[in-house]
Amino acid sequence: MNSKLLRAAGLAAIVAHPLLYCLHFAGDAQVHLVFAEAAARGRFFEFNPGEITPGVTSPGYMLVLALLFRALPITVVPIAVKLLNLAAWYVFCWFVYRIAAIVTRDKRWAFAVLLVTALMPGSAYNANVGMENGLFAAVLWGWLVGATRWQWFDSGRLDESANGQRVLLTEVVLGTLLGIGCWLRPEGFVVATIAHLVRLSRGRPAFSVARILGILVLLVLAGGVLLFHWRFTGHWIPTSALSRVTIMASRRWGGDFFAFYPGFSLRLLAYLPITIFFLIGCHRVVVSRSRDPIVLFAMASFWVFFVAYSVVLGSAHLARYVLFVMPMMIVIAAIGAQSVCAATLGGDVKRRNRRDRWLLSGAALLACVYVVEAGYRWQTNPRESLLEAMRAPAQRHAYSDALLARLGETRSLPVSLGCESVQIRYQVDERFVIRSLDGRVDPVLLDYVRNGQVDHIGYIKHRHIDFLVEQPSYNPRADVWSLRDLRKLAPGASMQREGVRFRRHDSTSIYAVDLGQGPTADGPLH
Repeated sequence: MNSKLLRAAGLAAIVAHPLLYCLHFAGDAQVHLVFAEAAARGRFFEFNPGEITPGVTSPGYMLVLALLFRALPITVVPIAVKLLNLAAWYVFCWFVYRIAAIVTRDKRWAFAVLLVTALMPGSAYNANVGMENGLFAAVLWGWLVGATRWQWFDSGRLDESANGQRVLLTEVVLGTLLGIGCWLRPEGFVVATIAHLVRLSRGRPAFSVARILGILVLLVLAGGVLLFHWRFTGHWIPTSALSRVTIMASRRWGGDFFAFYPGFSLRLLAYLPITIFFLIGCHRVVVSRSRDPIVLFAMASFWVFFVAYSVVLGSAHLARYVLFVMPMMIVIAAIGAQSVCAATLGGDVKRRNRRDRWLLSGAALLACVYVVEAGYRWQTNPRESLLEAMRAPAQRHAYSDALLARLGETRSLPVSLGCESVQIRYQVDERFVIRSLDGRVDPVLLDYVRNGQVDHIGYIKHRHIDFLVEQPSYNPRADVWSLRDLRKLAPGASMQREGVRFRRHDSTSIYAVDLGQGPTADGPLH
């Protein structure tokens, strides 16, 4: 009876957890709305009116949201997006449970994996604030469930155990799911590559017609997203992906030849109980020479993305990007925990009691970490950001009027605003042009990155920016001047750099920019 009550309480917590963030809507989710609203009118990849930009990391998600804009009133779309996120999250959790049950061969351990996954605040939050990552995770884990059930990794056994039509359908369906993953996230290309490498490692491949067709379906879909992106933007790679390296340069350890971004390692340290059992599980898999394809796929995927986000891509918004990876770590950790329990099963009472104390201590520590992180996530965005996104279309004109009045300028329209958080585009009308100070939606900024330093002044001149709304700094060298230094100015004070005058507009962080050719003296002017 107690076990049933605990299970019921766990299920209630799993269902209720994402509802903590029911009024949260990420700023980047509003950027998705900008692109989707334009796409619904046939203007793909348009950010500023009439301006195409390669700033969409998920063309598939843009098209899904564009359908919502076509089918629903514009004010309802953010709610529909939230419901889509929530449904994808619950489906994803169910798929994780299914895989954990297969790997651990024990429903109790599978439920433990589900509980640890579903209550992880970083994952639950980022899957339910309007982004595409939860949907991508659901598609990927749905593919993994299908690949396991239909023995996709062991194509030879599949060919013997099923008729030709079933094999053909299996290959097409699974190839389609991997292809859809490529439309939803760039990580889909890496996942598809790892999956086929693991399949090849299972033995000599049987290149049947069905298998070749499945690969062709994947290649057509994966190539389709690249061609779709290039056709409209003229770029093969989204600017938002390239800018990650730029904006993370100031957080890396090391020099020009080798860089290490500690964000992922620090996250693993925060989840220390999971990490310890994960390492034990990896050791167990290597020692036992396990040939379980799910385990091999999970281990390979985790370590590939750990290296990618620690050495190449950086770790900005890490919890969002590794949402689909963390359950793989947790499944391997369950293998490690099972091996520890099995090793002490026949031991004396003291040894078993000591094991139980360590397990309970680890669970208590993890629960404390989850509570602290959940509180942080709950306060990350304004708790009425969903309502703001819903009201934004109807209030654009009035909001833009108020912003123009606040700026108090009579410059010609449109007014160009330099921002790091470019979601303001969804809140203003065509009288404003939004320029991206981190390059996520503007490839021009990347032309002004030299030797790891961002030349924001050159970018401001190129884009004729009228006002700076934010003053980020991505320069790793503290002795190099950056926009951050503008924050030292008192209201009304000015500073000139390289012929550009910056004047603090008021007591907030808005700075007027004068691009007139003046003296290049450095320092404040009053």
